[in-house]
Amino acid sequence: MYFIKRNIEKLINADDRRTKLNSLSKYFNQKLKALNVNYNSSNSPIKFIEFDDIEAAENIHQTLLKHHVFTSYLRYPTVTKPMLRISLSYFHTEQDIDRLFEILHQED
Repeated sequence: MYFIKRNIEKLINADDRRTKLNSLSKYFNQKLKALNVNYNSSNSPIKFIEFDDIEAAENIHQTLLKHHVFTSYLRYPTVTKPMLRISLSYFHTEQDIDRLFEILHQED
């Protein structure tokens, strides 16, 4: 019973984590909007960057991997257009997001 109570208290007191994650999500959306690409502008910490061609998506995915930035690479038949899925977490920082976008800008 003690562990259940402790975990419920952690969930109730996790407002700072939710606030930080929401802030990171908004920051990511601002950076992504500046790229003029198709994207999901929700406040969800799960982000998608859609590509028109599979080669471009593959190149970006491989470049990110070389820089130790891990994304999920989705392509047909899972989705109709290739896309990268990026999952933000409480442990990310705005500097992590800046680094991601610096790498993306290098590939333009």
